[in-house]
Amino acid sequence: NNHNKFMVIYERLKMLLSFLIHLLVSTVLMGVVLTVALVMGRHTPQELVISVVVGLLLSIPISYFVTKRLRSLK
Repeated sequence: NNHNKFMVIYERLKMLLSFLIHLLVSTVLMGVVLTVALVMGRHTPQELVISVVVGLLLSIPISYFVTKRLRSLK
């Protein structure tokens, strides 16, 4: 019974870790891609939104691999 409770808490903590890593990685990548777009002279709202979406999409696999790597550390 206590083991089951521990496993539920452990799984929730893993999900929280995944969410926090994605939050950090996506924020950094969106900022980097947005900065690159501005430096390249892309100033229209559509181009800026596209750059933010690209940063967000790039962050999904990176967050996955970072989280997977952190979980494998003992």
